Amino acid sequence: MDDHQLVRNGFLDMVKEWPHGTVVLEAANGLEYEERCREAGPIDIAIVDLHMPIRDGWETLRWIEQHQKPTKAIVLSFDQTPQNTWEVLQLGARGFLPKDIDPPCLHAALDQLVATGFHYSDLVRQVLKHPPVDGSAVAARAACLKKLSPTEQQVFRLLIGEDEPTNAEIGERLNMQPGTVGTHVKTIYRKLGVRSRVKAVYAAIRAGLIGKDGRWMK
Repeated sequence: MDDHQLVRNGFLDMVKEWPHGTVVLEAANGLEYEERCREAGPIDIAIVDLHMPIRDGWETLRWIEQHQKPTKAIVLSFDQTPQNTWEVLQLGARGFLPKDIDPPCLHAALDQLVATGFHYSDLVRQVLKHPPVDGSAVAARAACLKKLSPTEQQVFRLLIGEDEPTNAEIGERLNMQPGTVGTHVKTIYRKLGVRSRVKAVYAAIRAGLIGKDGRWMK
């Protein structure tokens, strides 16, 4: 999955050269991936770009963990920080690869994933050996998001946006009825222990999900 067609084509070419698998679908984002899975059937390995529009890598990993537990998801990103690595592992990723990976390294990673169920890069080994401690920003983010389902996380992200969308506007963006959005909002407030949109924003800031400028943190 990648939102840039040229980049996606490049990865498709590399994966097609891997002798131990077949490409069954490609998608520009996590929502398109979900839709195409209905036709493609069970997915053994999903290669997920971390930064995508509509439903990004984090949200897609949560969806896969909830709906496709047998699927082995491996993440791609230029932003390979220890913090991001720890978070994607907590969301069920089986490895974390640099986006500029070359074909031999990609094929070796996929071989290890098939053989062991996991790809242990040097960065992944380091993070697993020295994970963030409880109370860290990453742990706080993970704890907050863990309370919400993947759909609730999508609604929450739009709900606390700078443009302050109405339930109807959120529904339009997520292809959801306003009443359904309202139900999700009430559930989000209950789970986070807040009673208003402003309090929800404060909760997101405290958890490190957004900065004080209102921008979603990655």
